[in-house]
Amino acid sequence: MKTLMTAVIAFLLTGAIYAQETAVELEDVTVSAINDQFLRLVNDDYTPEVAKEVQLQAAMYDLFRNAQYRISARPLTFAEFTCSNGSMYTNFNHDGKIVSCRERYKDVVLPLSIREMVFEDHDGWSLEKNQYQSFFKNDELIKREYQVSLVRGKEKKTMTIDLKNEQ
Repeated sequence: MKTLMTAVIAFLLTGAIYAQETAVELEDVTVSAINDQFLRLVNDDYTPEVAKEVQLQAAMYDLFRNAQYRISARPLTFAEFTCSNGSMYTNFNHDGKIVSCRERYKDVVLPLSIREMVFEDHDGWSLEKNQYQSFFKNDELIKREYQVSLVRGKEKKTMTIDLKNEQ
């Protein structure tokens, strides 16, 4: 009986060893998120950090876990993503892809490149408040701008920096 068991174990181990010797060549595979195009369009050096965080949260949102999505027969599903100083209103299609979004944030920390643009011709002015907004629809960035309010003594000035036309 011991001999039979030893022979069976040896046979099984030999089969497992030979099965691992077969080399399989795999094709190159590229894996990307469903909303990677969205992130590429709305996210760059001019985007404030708070907006980048909310954009990433929206791009990674699992629409299929949303209970309202499962019971809805509508072709688009709406989701709102908020933070302390702004929000993003997003529409997803039935595949979970972002088809449109509108975002607006107030009093964000301006990226260095934007600060340099603002204060290049406004020496002696102070930043009073600002707002960043963008609108994305059908894989196209429609609107993207900063509105900046400057103050110097009793003088006030509002600037609009159109990033859509800067690119």
